[in-house]
Amino acid sequence: MPWAAAARPTRTTLAEQLETGPGAVRDRLAPLAADVARALAALHAAGAAHGPLTPAGVLCTEDGAVLAGPLPATADADADQRAQDVCAWAELVGALAGAQGVPLHLRRLVQVCADPDPSLRPSAADLVRMLGAPPAETAPARGGRRPARRLLAPLAGAVALAVAAAAVFLLRDRAEPAAGGAPQEAAAPPDACLDAAGHPPPAGMPDAFEAYGVAFSPGGDVLAVSAYRHGITLWDRRKKTPIAHVAGEEHIPQTPLFAPGGGCTLAALEHRGAAGGGRTAVLYDLPAGEATDLLGPPEEGTLAPDPPDVESVGVGPGGRVAAGLGGGGTPVFEPGAAEPAIELETGLVFHAEFLDAERVATFGRGSITVWDTGTGESLHTVRPASDFLFALVPGTDDVVYIDRDRAVRWNLAERSETASFPLEGHGDYGDPFVAGLVMDPAGERVFLSWGGDVDGDVRLKNQVWDMATGEDVLPEGTPHLLDVAFHPRGGPVAAVTEDGGVSFLDPDTFEAVDVLFPGPPE
Repeated sequence: MPWAAAARPTRTTLAEQLETGPGAVRDRLAPLAADVARALAALHAAGAAHGPLTPAGVLCTEDGAVLAGPLPATADADADQRAQDVCAWAELVGALAGAQGVPLHLRRLVQVCADPDPSLRPSAADLVRMLGAPPAETAPARGGRRPARRLLAPLAGAVALAVAAAAVFLLRDRAEPAAGGAPQEAAAPPDACLDAAGHPPPAGMPDAFEAYGVAFSPGGDVLAVSAYRHGITLWDRRKKTPIAHVAGEEHIPQTPLFAPGGGCTLAALEHRGAAGGGRTAVLYDLPAGEATDLLGPPEEGTLAPDPPDVESVGVGPGGRVAAGLGGGGTPVFEPGAAEPAIELETGLVFHAEFLDAERVATFGRGSITVWDTGTGESLHTVRPASDFLFALVPGTDDVVYIDRDRAVRWNLAERSETASFPLEGHGDYGDPFVAGLVMDPAGERVFLSWGGDVDGDVRLKNQVWDMATGEDVLPEGTPHLLDVAFHPRGGPVAAVTEDGGVSFLDPDTFEAVDVLFPGPPE
């Protein structure tokens, strides 16, 4: 029978290191996860599969980590066996994370790799790129040709939700500061989203309320807060009191999304049925208390297959909805319709966002593509884009996206770069990821949250790009922020702090002016 011999360096395994110091393993989790992913990618490129992964089968060397357990169980692996390796990678990362749980920037990627449907898991090569790691050194595939390179951007622990910036012409119209120095916002009629009586009020706030993302309603008086294990809660941001609990534990943590315009509809991604199941998009009519499952499960008793998982949802002018699917394709729904009017042939999509009433931009496999939602035609592709997050500049035909170590402003009409902004110190971070890219409603500033590994610790960095001057206008010493929401009329900025709390910041200085709630106690 076939056999092979391999030298084993004299080093410790991850299992041995977990016994002596689990904290040190967790601190190095991102580079360790990348090393194992690269090893799997090399095996798969050679036509093999590994099989179960355990801490005892990963050897720590001076250069990182290598697979040191049993040799590949299958020399001629099929797609299902390779997909099982990817799921085993997710299980290994979970085991290494321990009781504290998988870190934020890896959490979403682990969920994708452990998807119950093997066909929806990324390949090991794509996993390497999602982690931002260098590609694996592989032997030529059978026939002497190397596998074709496919580009995918880091998921950064989050699912993208997008709002049609072209429909949000709520320009910053700030009056002079009051005597006390607090920013004043433009006057507006009462916010219809304050009337969310159709949804139950919160039954008391938990002690460990850990926020993930925030978003203001179009009127600016309601703040939606997405939190781990608590779904979405709506807050009266002036009174600082919760007014409704919209989604529960089935909610997938992400930045919430209000539909643009004068209505009050909130879009969210949720698990179908029990937590951990497939992902669907749900539209909440807040005043009516109604919820519409955009791509729900088939009716009981039918043989219809489960619909594909939704990775991103964008809501455009007039209530049109685009759902980016992890299995490929982006169906576009007219308001209130149960079936899509058209399905864009986008391939794998992690971000879908309306440019205007007729165009949708999507991110997938290292590029941003603009689509005509009437004809389904691809109008323009921007590449390379190294992260799935991008933002539209209100009132323009420009988009801001990430290209490795810089943010780029790109004009879609001229098909050219108009400006760029460096991610300062990007080269000092190992396994870099982008956690947030948020445009202010006036189209003047871009908030960036990114980070990576620094001496074994995951570090965050924030920058605010002033697109008129090209400068970083975030004051030094500003505490690290995970997510922000600019107020539509120039009021205080809502921000998720690094400890999971939510604060309000001065929109000019980014100094804290109030606290909605603190992060959970350590």
